Amino acid sequence: MSSFSLLMFCVTVLPLIFTPGPDILYITTRGIGQGRRAALISTSGVCAGYVAHTMMAVAGLTAILYASEVLFNAVRYAGAAYLLYLGVKTLRSKAQFEISGDHQVHDPRWLFLTGMATSVMNPKGILLFFAYLPQFVSPEAGSIPMQLFIVGMLFTLMCGIVYGTYAFFSSAIGQRLSKAPRFADAMRWLTASVLMGLGLRLLFSERR
Repeated sequence: MSSFSLLMFCVTVLPLIFTPGPDILYITTRGIGQGRRAALISTSGVCAGYVAHTMMAVAGLTAILYASEVLFNAVRYAGAAYLLYLGVKTLRSKAQFEISGDHQVHDPRWLFLTGMATSVMNPKGILLFFAYLPQFVSPEAGSIPMQLFIVGMLFTLMCGIVYGTYAFFSSAIGQRLSKAPRFADAMRWLTASVLMGLGLRLLFSERR
């Protein structure tokens, strides 16, 4: 893979990464409600989902998944059900958003897995790795799986940097708002709405 191809990939994909979407919305909500550590754990989960997409692309599973309507819908419905469940769970759990000065993180594994679910179970993520990334792969440049791996990991790294920046600044917003009355309840409702909204969005999305 040539340096020019990698440069073109970075230039063209960067606006997509900066554009606010489900991943950024989830990370920002976590940062405001639970602080920097929670947002960074969520960011690592989202990036782990992109690593999973990269491995599937290298193995050729992304093409199979996208080509099969049954498998594609299975991923879509599973992801939607999981996000809706997390939204309801968040709405019913007041303890999760008791804002304190040190922003203690509750259950890092839950934050990580939820972040991973928003990316690995998103049909648009499957489409990105199926249709967009292969455009920068050339058979003449060597091993196609290796090129897909390089492009996928580069995309993951760029997302980690950008999303980490969102996580950093969103926590500062949360610290300012933590003194506001009823902020914890507002964040609980907002986070639940985000999770359920992502679940409904995933449920009614279509394969194009």
